[in-house]
Amino acid sequence: LEKFEQSVFYDQFARARSVISSGRFINFMRRAVAGGQSMITAIAMTGVIVKFSPWLAFSLFLTALPAFILRLVRGKQFWQLQWFQSPNIRMLDYFTRLLTGRNEAKEIRVFEVSEFFLNRIKVLRGKLREERWLFERKNIKYELLYSIATTEVFAYSCGIIIAVSATFSGRLGLSELAATLIALRNFQSTVRASLIHFTYVAEAGHYLSDLFKFIDDPEEETRGSTQNMPVFISDGIRFEGVSFRYPGQHANALSNLSFYIKKGERIAIVGENGAGKSTLVKLLLGLYRPSEGIICYDGVHLEKIDPVSVRSASSLVLQDFMQYQYSVEDNICFGDAGVRHPFSTVEDAANKGGANTFIQYLPQKYQTRLGKEFPSSTDLSGGQWQRLAMARGFVRNSQVFVLDEPTASLDPMQEAQVYESYAKLNQSSISLMVSHRLGACKLADRIFVVSNHKLEEIGTHDELMRKNGKYANLYREQAKWYV
Repeated sequence: LEKFEQSVFYDQFARARSVISSGRFINFMRRAVAGGQSMITAIAMTGVIVKFSPWLAFSLFLTALPAFILRLVRGKQFWQLQWFQSPNIRMLDYFTRLLTGRNEAKEIRVFEVSEFFLNRIKVLRGKLREERWLFERKNIKYELLYSIATTEVFAYSCGIIIAVSATFSGRLGLSELAATLIALRNFQSTVRASLIHFTYVAEAGHYLSDLFKFIDDPEEETRGSTQNMPVFISDGIRFEGVSFRYPGQHANALSNLSFYIKKGERIAIVGENGAGKSTLVKLLLGLYRPSEGIICYDGVHLEKIDPVSVRSASSLVLQDFMQYQYSVEDNICFGDAGVRHPFSTVEDAANKGGANTFIQYLPQKYQTRLGKEFPSSTDLSGGQWQRLAMARGFVRNSQVFVLDEPTASLDPMQEAQVYESYAKLNQSSISLMVSHRLGACKLADRIFVVSNHKLEEIGTHDELMRKNGKYANLYREQAKWYV
């Protein structure tokens, strides 16, 4: 997951994807076969010409080398140009998504910014064209400098003169002259064609290297993990001196966190935007690796536990949840896609997430296809999608349950229902709730207050209010709008 924080990763991905979408992989194979065919033909022609003049065959071969070398150099330089242009090409794709995306359509039109992005596209396309034109002009100069066509015509003309002279001197008959002239032309063209095919193969090698580098890169570094997540957490989760820094950043997103969460405990994580609350959750779930310190599950170092088993024992409900263009039942079951749950489990998850209140009114209830992109679909409101995301989180019997700003699109009644379900979670699981709604934090056994990328306060609601620190100030600021 950390790679998705790095722009260089998106460049690598775009270049790897272009190898497939552009058809270079298939062209590579076609060019290799065509080059082999041309080379076989050239070898056959060589027998005729060598019989006439070995030196002429050698000289004709040499005349094709400048084109071969120039195309080799051009192929590598063009690959380097596209490497250099990758960020701007991705930016063009981004502008296109902004102008054509459904989610972006309302704001683009209300603020009338389409003309701004269209102008940016024109400027960026012009820049890319100018860079390409400068590249092509440079290559044209080299081709003129080496005068490839002149060299080939001169060599071919010399061959004709030598062959005709040999005929007049009696060393060649008319039929042999005809065979020699045909062989000269075919030899020259086939050698040139085969070398050009191989230059394309060499050029394709640069692009294929981008593809294979991306494919060969480990999907996830396990760092020697040998154990699975405990079936049941019997002790708890411990952080010892944990710090995390995002790739390419100089400052820590979190610094020196040390705490212990015991089995069955409910933790609320609060703090200002950008304090590091969501980063803490991702560390706890093994989605990020700490830059310093250790994280232990039941006394076992997290790096020794298979990351897939950690995630399979966890549930995560996010503020920026997914809206799957599938049926209602599928949307809920994606929360535990590896298990075929009975329908009663799906209904129970929908009840806990508050989704049952609208599912019963859908055309086909749980079999209703959602979204707008496909025929016979029904779209939901933002709050309804969020309740469905909550149900997706409740469908799995998890050891660790995380709610990351789960009620942003819900009305107060729906929010209360969600927090009531949260309070009734399996007492053997650890649950964490990241929230700006501090009233809900009273449901938690303890509250972690994250500020300035550090864990500033820990305690119950009453303890932190008596402490009169960061949490108390945040709580009073919110409470004054309701009292």
